[in-house]
Amino acid sequence: MQRTLLTGGGPEPANFGFLPFLGSSTGLSQNETGFTLSPFGVSLGLTVDDVNGNFSHNFFTATGGLTPVDFDADGRIISLAFRGTITPAGAVPEPATWTLFALGLGGLAVLARRRVRRA
Repeated sequence: MQRTLLTGGGPEPANFGFLPFLGSSTGLSQNETGFTLSPFGVSLGLTVDDVNGNFSHNFFTATGGLTPVDFDADGRIISLAFRGTITPAGAVPEPATWTLFALGLGGLAVLARRRVRRA
């Protein structure tokens, strides 16, 4: 498997990607040369040598919002990628935290009920 280090060119740490996407669900019987890069693939720092001569590829008929990186000799999309920042949605309490919170509220309800009965 060929590994290519993809640098974002910005202050973020380097991203790591693998080329090619190994494995194929069907035998394509296609040549493994003649592949071309999209402008996006070039912007990732890839060369034609990175995508040619590999033994197995899948091809995509839909992009699902991703950007094509390279194409086979017949113009089918071989690799897709995304460049951007994924921001976390924020902290989510663990189940134990929710349980402790619920027990605390239940305890407060019991105390409030006892006070009402005494008065």
